Amino acid sequence: MIKGLSNRFYLTVTLVLVLAIVGVVVLFLLRYKPPVFRQPSSTPAPAQRVEAIKKLITKTDKKEGDLTSDYKDFRVDYLISNDEYIVTIKTGPFKDFKKKAETWFLNQGFEPGDLCLLRISFVASKVVAPSLTREDILPTGCNAL
Repeated sequence: MIKGLSNRFYLTVTLVLVLAIVGVVVLFLLRYKPPVFRQPSSTPAPAQRVEAIKKLITKTDKKEGDLTSDYKDFRVDYLISNDEYIVTIKTGPFKDFKKKAETWFLNQGFEPGDLCLLRISFVASKVVAPSLTREDILPTGCNAL
């Protein structure tokens, strides 16, 4: 009978130890949070990139007034105090020269979606564009807020 108790005792102790080990492993797994490895981004976030390009093309010691880039078919005015661009389309057809002005921004280093992050308004005289829509005033593909 002692031999039978001895086997049951060892079986019980072994079972308790196995259950304890399983419990510790389960608790560890429940609390374990794997480390997050993020690839360092070689390109900055769009808003940061846009700000960096904007600072380069609007670099000035002026605190007020405008910076103007004037071309045959359009003029780009950067209003320093308002931090916005007003693009005046001088000749028609409006949509063609709006596209040309948007290309000017892209040639500065902006990407197409970046134009929506900038404060840009496209305007024209009544002769060039008798009626401007909200879509005309905003960069192509940007929705009004």
